[in-house]
Amino acid sequence: MADYKYPGVTCYPNGSNFSTGPSRQRSSGYVVRTIPGPQGPAGPAGSGLSSALSAYNDAGAVELALAAGAAVPFNTPGASFGEAITQTDDTTFSLNETGFYSVDYSVGTAAVSALGGIHLEVGGATVSPSTTLLNAGARLSKEVLLRVDAAPANLQLVVDGLGLTVASGTSSDVTIKKVADLSQAPQ
Repeated sequence: MADYKYPGVTCYPNGSNFSTGPSRQRSSGYVVRTIPGPQGPAGPAGSGLSSALSAYNDAGAVELALAAGAAVPFNTPGASFGEAITQTDDTTFSLNETGFYSVDYSVGTAAVSALGGIHLEVGGATVSPSTTLLNAGARLSKEVLLRVDAAPANLQLVVDGLGLTVASGTSSDVTIKKVADLSQAPQ
């Protein structure tokens, strides 16, 4: 018989003979036999992404010089689904619902470019630190998680510092995903 009983666990003195039953572990001279309890209720189903949008800039053979304060263009739409994110023009995306958004961008610069940077703006307010170009011809990339408390809100990637020259060809891309509703935020 058992020496000690705890909810879900029965401890027997070492040397007890169990030829069948659940797995056992030896610890401190006792054989521990785990007795499973009833299964709990199923958790809520995950909802997945409700909306996502991608776009890129195809500059052709032209390098595009952007002054500080100019928005980076994305003139070619990519894949998208859902209604929470729309592209209103080449430089502006509308976040149509409150919630949490992931913004992942990459901008290729020309071999001859001022050493500026890029930051995100929502509704004209800066919402991310700047990604600063240290070597002309390099890519500026960042992923930022944003909380949007009022919708609709306009999102832009804005040049800062000394300005940038965006490389020719398909040089810039952005992917925006709505990852959660505000109701999922810890209180």
